[in-house]
Amino acid sequence: MSAESKQIQFIGIDPTELIQQLKTSLIAEIIPHLEIKKPNNDLGLLSRNEVMNLLNISSSTLSRWQKDNVIPFIKIGEGESCKVFFKRSEIETMLNIKSN
Repeated sequence: MSAESKQIQFIGIDPTELIQQLKTSLIAEIIPHLEIKKPNNDLGLLSRNEVMNLLNISSSTLSRWQKDNVIPFIKIGEGESCKVFFKRSEIETMLNIKSN
């Protein structure tokens, strides 16, 4: 945006309105330059949701398979912050078996 294309008058403007106009102008300038980055998953790990979608199974089925050791999984972290992941290669093997 060039200085000539838009002018903001500061005289007689409410400070709250000025701030809102500045925010709006800044956002309009910044958004086109932003890049949406996907997480780089070099480890080949899948989340529970990804596995459920790939295998077309419910959350309860996946939990049961984990409990019964039908599907191998990896726990990362401890306690409440523990996250469960699945190796992509193992899930792809299951997909191949399921499709045969």
